[in-house]
Amino acid sequence: MKNKKIVFLSLGLLLIVTTLVISISAWLTDVDETPDTTFTIGDVEYTIVGDFIADGIVVPGQELIDGNLSLTNSSTVTSELRVRVIVTRKEGSDEAAEVADLSSILTTSGSSGGNFAFASGWEKHESETNAWYYKPSGNPVIPNSGQTITVLSTLKFDGSKVGNSFSHNVFTIKFIFEAKQAEHVTWSELAEYSFSSGLPS
Repeated sequence: MKNKKIVFLSLGLLLIVTTLVISISAWLTDVDETPDTTFTIGDVEYTIVGDFIADGIVVPGQELIDGNLSLTNSSTVTSELRVRVIVTRKEGSDEAAEVADLSSILTTSGSSGGNFAFASGWEKHESETNAWYYKPSGNPVIPNSGQTITVLSTLKFDGSKVGNSFSHNVFTIKFIFEAKQAEHVTWSELAEYSFSSGLPS
């Protein structure tokens, strides 16, 4: 009589184990298919041609760039491009302050009334401070054809606006060029990511 109880108990344990294995197997083999997706893989690469003049004392009307400042597109995919300009002014021992209105001190070629403007094809972004997007004919997508994009052909301090009160001031002019693949991501989406960590900010 005792032997029968042991046999029934063993069969019950085996039944439970078998049921558990079947349940796991069904869960692991569940499949869900996604629609076909095409990814474009390539490089976004631009080379800066031209440079600022050497550091030192400059006078109003003196050229600040050496030759044309331009970008050579070596990208293998379509891309989009923008530039931000940050100019700071430091007077004596004061903290450096950013110059919000670039036209108040600088002049460029192709600008009207001695204002600051980039070459043809660049559009100033109204809601971003001193940011320009490259949009020739209104289209921001740049083909991967290896073209040269002119940024500036001349950059000078405007002598009619920069007088003796600017003497011995230290100016820093910084151009920050940013390029991205034209497809799959927008500028606003990129603004949400930290490129040092690769995660959303």
